Amino acid sequence: MKDPQPTAPPTPIAPLTQPAVSAVLSQPAAPQIQYVTYEVHGPTARGRESGLGVTVRTMGIVALSLMLVGFIPCLGWLNYLNIGLSFVTIIIAIVAIASAKADAERTSAFLGLGFVVMAIFVGIARLILGGGCL
Repeated sequence: MKDPQPTAPPTPIAPLTQPAVSAVLSQPAAPQIQYVTYEVHGPTARGRESGLGVTVRTMGIVALSLMLVGFIPCLGWLNYLNIGLSFVTIIIAIVAIASAKADAERTSAFLGLGFVVMAIFVGIARLILGGGCL
């Protein structure tokens, strides 16, 4: 069997020290700021919704609101008023859908028509359940 090789004892390592500087350290240069000019534009000019489509949508929202108020006991008579208003709104909605030039106006008219039809059916059901007056 061979004898192990003799190892040298580890040499002590000197602690790390800063090297001596003979020149004065200068501060790093401030970063250069580049200003970019740009122009902010307002919202693009889109065709505003106006006309019968918006009118039908608004009347549909009013019809739904009156229908909800008609659910309160002793205010069921509002549904009679609501049904009359809703039939007038249906006629206006048909005219609005037929004469709409933009899709947004046609969509508003269909939305109002849906609101009105829902208000009519739920209002009639409420009148049937309440006996016509409650």
